[in-house]
Amino acid sequence: MWRLLGILAAAAAIFAPSVSLANDDLLSGLWRVSGKVASFDFSVTCRLERHGDMLGGACLEASNGKVHPLTGGSVEGEKVTWTHEGRFLLKTFKVVYSAVLHDGAMQGELNAAGHSGAFTAAKL
Repeated sequence: MWRLLGILAAAAAIFAPSVSLANDDLLSGLWRVSGKVASFDFSVTCRLERHGDMLGGACLEASNGKVHPLTGGSVEGEKVTWTHEGRFLLKTFKVVYSAVLHDGAMQGELNAAGHSGAFTAAKL
């Protein structure tokens, strides 16, 4: 019961409205991120919150509802990078997204546990 309440609270925090620092901030908000790493397809919904040249927020796994708070993130021009912890088969590892924001969409590469793959992201 407590686990379910925790998941619901975390999901509510991800989907809650955030305050943008600038009216022209195209990065802050919800993003559907999809791609493939090694032989695994993935899809997450990330709430990115821009604070100057830093990013905060969290990502929610579509397949199992796990929430991953961002542990880091930065913006440099059109280059966007964010990280969170991942877990697979009792192993914890760092997940790093590196993308280029162009025309309201992102394309980039994800690195996790020694594997990498391409992803795309569209703002919801």
